Amino acid sequence: MAATVTVACKLPHGLLLQLQNPIEVAEPTQSNPERKVTRYERVGKVVRINGCAIPMDRPSTKELRGGYALTRDVDADFFSKWLEQNKEHPAVEGGFIFASEQPAAIDKYVDRYADKRTGMEPADPQNLPAEFRKIETASVGG
Repeated sequence: MAATVTVACKLPHGLLLQLQNPIEVAEPTQSNPERKVTRYERVGKVVRINGCAIPMDRPSTKELRGGYALTRDVDADFFSKWLEQNKEHPAVEGGFIFASEQPAAIDKYVDRYADKRTGMEPADPQNLPAEFRKIETASVGG
C-alpha cells in the first residue's frame, strides 16, 4: 500500500491539485522568427482538497479542526511533488495548506495556526473594518 498523508487546508474553497510537466515551445516574436519558452502542461489525475467553507443549506460531511478542513488518504508522493512544483504558491507560503502522515503533527499544526487568517473569512458585523464603520445611515422620518 502506498503511503498517504492527511492534508489540512484553510482556504474556504479548497484546491484542485494536479501535477505539471515543463515543455519547450517556439513562440513567435516581432524581432525574431521565434524564441524558445517553457510552458507547463497538466498531467495525471486531479486531486480535490477540501476547503473549510460549510454549506448553509445542508449538513457538512467535512472534517474541520481549527478552521482547517482535513482531506485524508492523499497519495504522499503526489502531494510531495505538487508541493515542490508549487512552493511559491501563496497558500503554501502562507501556511494555509499543510500535510503529514502523522495525525499528531496535523493536530499540533492546526492548533498552532488556528488564528491565522487567509483574508477570505466572512466579515464579522460586530467588528467591521474601519472604512465600513465610517458610513452613516440616513434617519427615517426626519
